[in-house]
Amino acid sequence: MNKNERFRSCCDLNNFTRNVLKIMRVLIILIGLGLGSSYANSSYSQPKINIAIKDASLIEFFKEIQSNSDFVFFYKDDVLKNKARITVNFERASIEQVLKSALENTGLAYKISDKQVVIKQVSKPSKLTSQKESQETITVTGTITEAGTGMPIPGVNILEKNAENGTMSDFDGNYQIDVPEDAVLKVSYMVTLPRRLK
Repeated sequence: MNKNERFRSCCDLNNFTRNVLKIMRVLIILIGLGLGSSYANSSYSQPKINIAIKDASLIEFFKEIQSNSDFVFFYKDDVLKNKARITVNFERASIEQVLKSALENTGLAYKISDKQVVIKQVSKPSKLTSQKESQETITVTGTITEAGTGMPIPGVNILEKNAENGTMSDFDGNYQIDVPEDAVLKVSYMVTLPRRLK
């Protein structure tokens, strides 16, 4: 390779590097513009609501929002019966802010899917569930062992009496269960004895 050929290959390498750098710059600029426009679209798509009503029923409130926006409300009439009248005043607020304020302390919840808003009654916990929650629980741990040898017994059932709460001892005979302070535990183990059949 003579001196001119070496110089030409060096220049070709420099040109190639410059071209790659130019392409990379253009790509970075295009990616930046794309990300910026997608952010602008997502923030623009959240409409702002202006609403001012005084001493209105929830049905009147929902109709007012529907008439001034693209949102559509779905609810059962009996869910809205006997609910307190509301007063709200918002300017350029999101639908979430408006609904959160209006439905506070009503026992109602909402779910937004695109431009559809579903209003539903928040389920009330049953008396049995609330009684269980009000009782303080404790964690009971222990080891199940054979009386004569002290060997651990795996697979022993430990159940809270008159409840669906239970656990099973592990390979080392250990167990752990969360129960109310006044709970009674039932321990059971099934053993099959070998028998000869004729």
